[in-house]
Amino acid sequence: MRLVVSGEKAALFLGASTTPALIVPKLARGTRGGYVGLRSFLGANIKGDVEPPSSFANLVIKPDVIGFDFSSVAERPVAASPGLVRSYRLGPVVSPGDGPVRALPAAPRSKDLEKVVTADPSGLVVIGRALIVPPGMRRYATSASFTVRAARAGVKRLKLGFSDEASVFLNGQILYSGDQRYSFNFPRQEGLIHLDQASVYLPLVEGENEIRIVISEVFGGWGVMAQFDDPTGLTFEP
Repeated sequence: MRLVVSGEKAALFLGASTTPALIVPKLARGTRGGYVGLRSFLGANIKGDVEPPSSFANLVIKPDVIGFDFSSVAERPVAASPGLVRSYRLGPVVSPGDGPVRALPAAPRSKDLEKVVTADPSGLVVIGRALIVPPGMRRYATSASFTVRAARAGVKRLKLGFSDEASVFLNGQILYSGDQRYSFNFPRQEGLIHLDQASVYLPLVEGENEIRIVISEVFGGWGVMAQFDDPTGLTFEP
């Protein structure tokens, strides 16, 4: 296997093939520094605390050696989709404790502590690209908030995608809590973010409503996306 990474693009080759088996046109976390790690792991629901035995051989890392022309690799255009929430206020990183989040974080709220982020064209916010997790924090969370102004009171369906766990609060009241982390089995979960992961029916009041989604991260990816399937009479902003 040969993995070529250049900027925000990557290509994976198998054997002696010069044609990529996989091309990633945009790496979600951008060009931040990091490291290369090889490991085996037990699925989240598999009993045991010792990783399976494994070995890796002939690892070679060649900085600044590309060996593939990425000039023709472009992101696929994403058509504008009505009802997508396109920006959020992200709160500070907190430690949520074990189990579902049933109450809003007790940390004081301030515009100085919140960061306004814009979603990708697909509606996805990669939280790990926007926030820095304190060293040593194994389980962490933030609140992704936005304001909805409704022309009249009524129930609206919000489609939600997230990783790993989410709790949705409307005007301070919890309405939903879900766990979509990667799970090898019992239950089998892919841990991939998409808008069909959950639906939350929001009893909006006329005027201003605040939506706060507390997103907890356990393993593999930290993000959120949301869309109203019928945005008629709604305006929303961070």
